[in-house]
Amino acid sequence: MPKITAYGPNPMTSGAKADGRFNNDALIYDAAKNECICSTGEALFWRYTNVEKNLMLHRYWSSKCRGYAMKPQCTLSTER
Repeated sequence: MPKITAYGPNPMTSGAKADGRFNNDALIYDAAKNECICSTGEALFWRYTNVEKNLMLHRYWSSKCRGYAMKPQCTLSTER
């Protein structure tokens, strides 16, 4: 009998939705441009990459994020 490996979608493990913020599925990644498109259609540009707890994190944002009224639903950050 052949061995079968089943693959399914990754469960949303982020606490963002429970905290009232958008999940990562609200973003669309464009690999050709290395940018994300947010739910408002705004392009979020790559800014830097760092490693936290052995995970490589890529940081993207737009200069328009600062004045966005729904920013508290996007991020916990108050900086950008």
